[in-house]
Amino acid sequence: MIQGGRGRRSRSRSRRRRSRERDRPRRFDDRGEGERPRAAPRDGGRWGGAKEYTEEEWDKWAAQKVAESPDSGWTKDQWKEHLKKKEQENRRWRQGERGTTYTEEEWRAWAKKKMAEKPEAGFSEDQWVEWLKAQDAEKRRQRSRSRGGKGQGKGGLKGVPPMPEKECGDLWEEPRSKTGLQLVGQRAPTTTQWQYPLTDESRRCFAGFLPCPLDQATCSDLFEKVRDGTDWKQPQGRLGAIPRKTAWMVASGCECTYRYGSIEVEPQTYPPWMQHLMRIIMTCCGLPNQADWPNSCNLNLYEDGGMSVGWHSDDEMLFQGKFRDITIISLSLGQARRFELRANWPDAGEKAVRRLTLGNGDIMTMEGMVQKHYQHRVPKEEDVNGARINLTWRWILKHSPRCPAGRTRR
Repeated sequence: MIQGGRGRRSRSRSRRRRSRERDRPRRFDDRGEGERPRAAPRDGGRWGGAKEYTEEEWDKWAAQKVAESPDSGWTKDQWKEHLKKKEQENRRWRQGERGTTYTEEEWRAWAKKKMAEKPEAGFSEDQWVEWLKAQDAEKRRQRSRSRGGKGQGKGGLKGVPPMPEKECGDLWEEPRSKTGLQLVGQRAPTTTQWQYPLTDESRRCFAGFLPCPLDQATCSDLFEKVRDGTDWKQPQGRLGAIPRKTAWMVASGCECTYRYGSIEVEPQTYPPWMQHLMRIIMTCCGLPNQADWPNSCNLNLYEDGGMSVGWHSDDEMLFQGKFRDITIISLSLGQARRFELRANWPDAGEKAVRRLTLGNGDIMTMEGMVQKHYQHRVPKEEDVNGARINLTWRWILKHSPRCPAGRTRR
């Protein structure tokens, strides 16, 4: 009787398992390309194993995609070829092999589909292509990590992006005389002593530096206000907690979450002390009018020299730094730390890495196309014991679709 009871329970569990397998959503790929053809596996394996589909099934599926995505402009044969290619790639990933690449035509068609599906995002076709490529690269990195790779947040696995073509002959970008880029040092009060340790006219990339314009008592007061008045977070990445504490603050009315790598930081509205601090710093940057101030600030607390941030660019879609000139303003408070900039694709004989020491009260900028052509980091310094706070102000130019500020653009 006991054995018979076990048999019935075993058969019941088997039926429930088969039911779950039958009801499981069968997505074609991680882009949501639709359901797989419901063909029985010829090798008798479970879903996800090696299967073969008939031409009739592929034709039916391709016809379905033509009907669902008329804006793509693809024929049934093109969809059929694309779907077969995706099936091949999925099999390679399941076997631990490297995935295939996509043609520019495929990226463009996908971007057009996204533009039709999400017009509220306001992205151009080129921006959608860039975003989709970045998402695809991140998913590939995640798959690599699941097989033993590493990476977390900023400075994780993010390497140098593919080299773009030079826009104007020997120049990487159009000269600033054509784009109208005005540097912070040009519009700042004449009493300030702005320097530019990075002046890269070919790439339209500039890094400004203003030695501390404040007295030490003011710097100490600001350090304490920021340290004690901030709700610091230390998010968990795939390898554990990131090696610094952080906070993400935004102007009133904005609800954009800050996402980079696998990290998400929820927004905090600018506290009263932020307005006071910005009035001091933005005046030094030639921005006395509050309406012109940045609408976001990323704060990092490095408690000692063991805390750091690796090589990265601030190229998140919120800021549009890969597509247009932007300005980033940074204030350092507390312990002096080393700051490094490196070119993504240095020309022959060009100095690849530039190093600065940012001390208490120093202000730094990254202007123009720096986030496209350069990466930066704050490396570890084992002999440093003091704490440093860095405030990085930026303008959100492309709010997330759900953000109220994105729905009330001027």
